[in-house]
Amino acid sequence: MNYFVKNPISKINCEQIAQSLKDIGIECRLNGLDLADLSSAFEEKNFDALYLAWSLGAPPEDPRQLWHSEGALVKGSSNMIGFQNKQVDQLIEQLQFEKDKEVRRKLFNELHGVLYDEQPYTFLFSPMNTLLWWSSIQNVFVPKERQDLVPGATVEQPAYMYSWKG
Repeated sequence: MNYFVKNPISKINCEQIAQSLKDIGIECRLNGLDLADLSSAFEEKNFDALYLAWSLGAPPEDPRQLWHSEGALVKGSSNMIGFQNKQVDQLIEQLQFEKDKEVRRKLFNELHGVLYDEQPYTFLFSPMNTLLWWSSIQNVFVPKERQDLVPGATVEQPAYMYSWKG
């Protein structure tokens, strides 16, 4: 399992994973790599297992970059594991043009169900993140449709020129 050697948390987590695998009879050799070698390994799709941490931005997400088969065999693509699934491709293509929020939610749920069943990644954990909002900071753009981030947000268009503390 390749991991970034300069991150002590990654090393500890990989050691725990390797021990857990050993406990059930699976040999897992750890390979700490510097950033250049780690990047090369995933760009070339040259690994058996890879420990990384990544996160997605705020919705709406575009799953095409990570999950669509079109990137599966392309060196350097974000679909670094070569995942291919026709049903996932169809769902992604439907999501590309679907605007209805309820239909999108159902399509995303179906997509996530397939990913859950296929397990192309093993997601270990998601750290808690805290968002902070100060009402005294003015002219901060939060789209009106993102009530999930900031309830009561009303700004339709950002004013990029300035923000101020009231």
